[in-house]
Amino acid sequence: MKKIILTILSAITLFACSSIKPMDVENQNFVLETIEYTENNILNTIGKGMTLQFKSKKLSGKSSINNFFTGYKIENNKLILDGINLTRMAGSQEDMTLESEYLNALSTNKHINKKGEKLILEAQNGMKLVYIQELNSENLENKNFKLVNDEFKENEFTIGFKENNIFGRSGINRYFSTYEIENNVLFLQNIGTTLMAGEAKLMELESKYLGMLSNVNGIKYENNILTLYTKDNQKLVFEEIK
Repeated sequence: MKKIILTILSAITLFACSSIKPMDVENQNFVLETIEYTENNILNTIGKGMTLQFKSKKLSGKSSINNFFTGYKIENNKLILDGINLTRMAGSQEDMTLESEYLNALSTNKHINKKGEKLILEAQNGMKLVYIQELNSENLENKNFKLVNDEFKENEFTIGFKENNIFGRSGINRYFSTYEIENNVLFLQNIGTTLMAGEAKLMELESKYLGMLSNVNGIKYENNILTLYTKDNQKLVFEEIK
């Protein structure tokens, strides 16, 4: 009897977690965080600006290179599309392949659910598209963070956000710039710094940090953790300073 009750409770919990209604996504903007080809083959897509927007029974977004749009409905935890319309811009072979894989997974999805703030679509071939809520500058306003990457955490590397400006310490000097965020893509203007000298090893670390920061294109803020993604797939991970 106990096993039967536990089985029933597990089934109820599973149904409750996976059930989704149109109102759960209507008027919301999502950014593709990862493509899970298999459990051990996961591609980070933050910084590529791949998006979904649900509004008035219309679905639109960006698929790496092009913009797309279609009508949609949700039935039995499945996202049903009317047929995807697409702009016809060309890009690199890598981006075009990614776009093709993405649109195929989107149009052949067999299951849609929300897990917390994340939206998950599973395609017929088993590929999973995992989305997060779109980040904007208001989410970061007046917040400050400390870098916790192992090679940097023993020194003072910080970043703060205020009125479309970023600022912080880079080990020895202070730095500053202006920024914009669109679809979790971070755009930085030229980074300025003060011009103090210091210990050689720390100056080397500072140069590395500022180089990585200049190369950032993706940004995610989740559970008080700020992650910046560089164009060459490195990460700067910061903890919020309370």
